[in-house]
Amino acid sequence: MDLEIRAKDFLNQIEGRMLEFKEELPSGQQLAKTAIAFANGSGGKIIIGIKDKPREIVGIRSEELFLLEEVVSNMVHDHCEPLIIPHIRIEQINDKSLLVIAVYPGNDKPYFLKCPGREKGTYVRVGSSNRVADLPTIAELERQRLNISYDSTSLFGASLDDLDNSSIDEYMALREEVRGIPKEPLSKRLLLKLRLAKQEGKEIYPTRGGILLFGKSPLDCFPYGAIKCARFKGRDINEFIDQQEISGRLKDQVEEAIKFFKRNVRRGARIKGLYREEKYAYPPDAIREAIINAVVHRDYNVVTKTI
Repeated sequence: MDLEIRAKDFLNQIEGRMLEFKEELPSGQQLAKTAIAFANGSGGKIIIGIKDKPREIVGIRSEELFLLEEVVSNMVHDHCEPLIIPHIRIEQINDKSLLVIAVYPGNDKPYFLKCPGREKGTYVRVGSSNRVADLPTIAELERQRLNISYDSTSLFGASLDDLDNSSIDEYMALREEVRGIPKEPLSKRLLLKLRLAKQEGKEIYPTRGGILLFGKSPLDCFPYGAIKCARFKGRDINEFIDQQEISGRLKDQVEEAIKFFKRNVRRGARIKGLYREEKYAYPPDAIREAIINAVVHRDYNVVTKTI
């Protein structure tokens, strides 16, 4: 969503992750919660002077507009930490005045209410509502601020023995074949270089990404980090024709999920010259891309447990 787009362009949209309508100015903490949730996410816009259900432009009286602008700035300043500076402007639609408050994604995450503080006052946007962030979500926001990826962090409680050396060796051989990068002997130095391990003081631990990609038993650390596949009979989800739960390394999960797809999707065939050519109802390359994207972008943060 472009936060510079005028308010009138949002009138036919529903409230959601980056948009909220208010008939009148909410209380200080309610406004601050929304500003915090927007700053912790992808930004958003609060439009005051519009009734949401049913959608109606009610406007704000002209004598209140400039006072409200100052009140909003003070509300956000007094309740939010770190400092959030919203962009506030006045717009006219059908001879009625609206106050538009645009909040941009913050660089100092996590943002939270000064009272009750960071652990209980951090908010994130879920759909069209503001939710208190749990500790793993707060940790993820902190990593975003520090530009640290979740998969590069150490998995305490695990050891280098939990990595499958043969899988790593297989990857190194494939990398040499495809990218021409000379294969190196397996060592702690190599694991650190590939970010499959990380040094913490005098100890070296596998990273979360290392376990997910090359762990002997990734499911021990990520109990819900599996793919569940199902083919239902008709539109009734109570009756299965085929189902499979796929665990293991991410690479293996993707390959097994694609096999499940090919086993269950409709396909036809035609004779082309001397050969029989099969054609799937859905392009396998598109399915592969969808599965890979789902696996790569899955939130493993909320399902991790310590060995």
